[in-house]
Amino acid sequence: MGDDRISVIVPCYNVENMVGECLESIIGQSIGLSHLEIILVDDASTDGTVQILKEYEKRYPDNIMLILCDENGRQGTARNIGLSYATGEYISFVDSDDWIHKDMYKVLVDIMEKNDCDIVQFRYRETMHKPDDFTMSIQSVDYKLYDYASGRKEFLLNSCILNESCTTKLYRRSLLDRAKVKYAEKVAYEEPLFTYPLKFYVNRAAVTEAQLYYYRYNENGTMISYMNNPSTMVQHLQVQLDVYIRMMNSEFMKDYRDEIDLYFIHSFYAETFYFMAVRNMPMMPVMLRYMIKVLVQYLPDYRSNPYINMPGIAHEMECLKLIDMAGLSDEKLGTAAAEYMSGLKEE
Repeated sequence: MGDDRISVIVPCYNVENMVGECLESIIGQSIGLSHLEIILVDDASTDGTVQILKEYEKRYPDNIMLILCDENGRQGTARNIGLSYATGEYISFVDSDDWIHKDMYKVLVDIMEKNDCDIVQFRYRETMHKPDDFTMSIQSVDYKLYDYASGRKEFLLNSCILNESCTTKLYRRSLLDRAKVKYAEKVAYEEPLFTYPLKFYVNRAAVTEAQLYYYRYNENGTMISYMNNPSTMVQHLQVQLDVYIRMMNSEFMKDYRDEIDLYFIHSFYAETFYFMAVRNMPMMPVMLRYMIKVLVQYLPDYRSNPYINMPGIAHEMECLKLIDMAGLSDEKLGTAAAEYMSGLKEE
């Protein structure tokens, strides 16, 4: 397989009823199958997924590689394994129960090559069924270019420029090699350990509002139930702490401390309230006390961050007031957290 191809990494786990549609949307890309290297990583499925994947590998031996895992390591582990086999100039991640537009890679590679980008980010659409328009032709899309070499601090503060979703991006392989990023393994919320450090290595990024990826939403699915489990919030906290420790020990901490600290305040602390509020999960005092302890430990001077009172940021930072209530009883602290989170659900 040549190094001018797109390596498409697809982690698979118990998706026997959906993976065929996903793979057909990849194989049918208008850029041509000869430009694709499809790496299927089965994460120890217990249904008929492996047999389906083997049939696709047999049908397309020059373009599909199947890797079988002995034990389930979740998506982060599967993506890391896929990356270790990838040889393409470009890297893409597609989840095995989703679809992609037939012109997705043609559009993205065109933007990449015309503008010498390291990343092209696009948008997704939620759907419960295979969309009707994913085979309609797209000739071109509007996009904006961001030169990180000249505006990195500004762009780091805007999550709409480069967000933490890995499936809505096409990456240049050389960027990943420079950054040496890996996903968090065996946990939920595995993406930020991979996506966030890239913002410090990227030179130029393009962002389009075109919806090229179709996320299959299943309100009764096992993933929804899993994400509504309080234990996943603990995993979220651990991943975000790992991200901060990596950045704290990086060469970028000196020049970008305020921006990195703000991201940690947002992702480790403020965002956790939001995730739990939208899932109707109560904030247990023991968890809130842990969050406060870690935040104050790593950022004792968090109040001096120059960004926390900026428009658009100050509202989210209202949750910092709960830190001053850490001396209250569990009952009173829990009540204060519940009142704050009820406001989040209304927004």
